[in-house]
Amino acid sequence: MNSICCGINKKKCYNGFESYGEICVGCQCCSDDKRVRWQARLDLHQRLLEHDLHFDNWIVGIKRIQKRNIKSGIIWNNRRIARYKYLLREVSNDRPK
Repeated sequence: MNSICCGINKKKCYNGFESYGEICVGCQCCSDDKRVRWQARLDLHQRLLEHDLHFDNWIVGIKRIQKRNIKSGIIWNNRRIARYKYLLREVSNDRPK
């Protein structure tokens, strides 16, 4: 099991979804190594997509707004997933043989 010592977030934290903009959760989304950073971001968007696909915490009175937000989140995360998969493929193609 890995342990992570939480610290102050970077100024422009990418993963405000899990850090709430307060503490660094050690997700590597802000890593200096672009391969690590892009893989971490891909993993994040896959987790967020999974959450949206299985969302069932509907609230009477705002269900219509929730449905719109979930639909928007699914579209956005699918786009981010495609982007980071593409970037990771490009980086792996640039490696010396």
